[in-house]
Amino acid sequence: MNDFSQLLSDKINVITDRWVSAVRQDRQIESADNLPRTAIQNQHYSCR
Repeated sequence: MNDFSQLLSDKINVITDRWVSAVRQDRQIESADNLPRTAIQNQHYSCR
């Protein structure tokens, strides 16, 4: 379990960048159109 936690920790920036990009590109998430990156990023972190 510790190995997975370390891997996840090492990749958190890549995962977050992909999350923000996916939310921005998803046209069904209209509420994200005017949100700053940090607001989308904070939503990602609250899902963990």
